[in-house]
Amino acid sequence: MDEPDRATPVHAVRLADWVDARLEGVETELATRVRSAIADVAPDATVLDAPRALIAAAVTQLEPLATDGCTARESAADLLAVDALVTLACEALADASTSVDDIADRATVMIRAIAATLPALDGAA
Repeated sequence: MDEPDRATPVHAVRLADWVDARLEGVETELATRVRSAIADVAPDATVLDAPRALIAAAVTQLEPLATDGCTARESAADLLAVDALVTLACEALADASTSVDDIADRATVMIRAIAATLPALDGAA
């Protein structure tokens, strides 16, 4: 799919279209997992919602993996999808931010959302 038309107002660009443009050339199974995760969490999201929606999709995918320990080889494809969602969220964040401080602040919020999904480490306070 082509990059969304630059003349289209950002609020009108669907997140699914923005993601599709970035998934060109990505292995089919991974692209399908990423698209499915987004559709499950934020099917009507726009690019303005991208960082939040992509992190929400990543967290939703990560929760069962973290609960199960995700140590089995079968978890690799799911973990790659989580990684891709977080990477896309960071890209969207960088695209939407106006300063390094804004990126840092918003990235911290995203990382905290992901970290909250993970079980506590033994001995952690």
